[in-house]
Amino acid sequence: VGAPMLALEVEQHLRNTLDLECIFQHLICSNRLKIDSLKQIGLDFAAENYTQVVTNKEGIAQLGIELFQELTLYHEGLKEDGTQRDREEKYVDAVIPNKVRKDFESLCRQMPHPDAVAMCADGDVPFHRAVLAAYSEKLLLKFQDSAEARRSAAPVRFDFG
Repeated sequence: VGAPMLALEVEQHLRNTLDLECIFQHLICSNRLKIDSLKQIGLDFAAENYTQVVTNKEGIAQLGIELFQELTLYHEGLKEDGTQRDREEKYVDAVIPNKVRKDFESLCRQMPHPDAVAMCADGDVPFHRAVLAAYSEKLLLKFQDSAEARRSAAPVRFDFG
């Protein structure tokens, strides 16, 4: 966990300190050294600040035609795609195990102290109303409207079958 955490810290620092003055040298160096993860951080920054970057004639001249084309294609790809993935989040998910998912899976398997039971065609499924209500406004309303839920200390039964 030590080395990936250090890499994450360094990349986060880089994301926070990159600016319009150093972006060109950053892209040039990361490209020459073939460090794709650092180059990607630079491309992300340059794409977010595309207008300011491409109007800097000296910087663009330093980049050279190949890097300029790569930046332009990257920027256009983000525009066409309509979604700019948060690469930092993607990196964190890849490097740091997502404990929340494991905790929820464990919670579903063990289901200690459920406050409701879903009656389904396949059988009964215990659950926590707060967890499902957080993901569905319809379920939140159904749980709030249940008079039985307010009176009972035992798990409330809901028919979903």
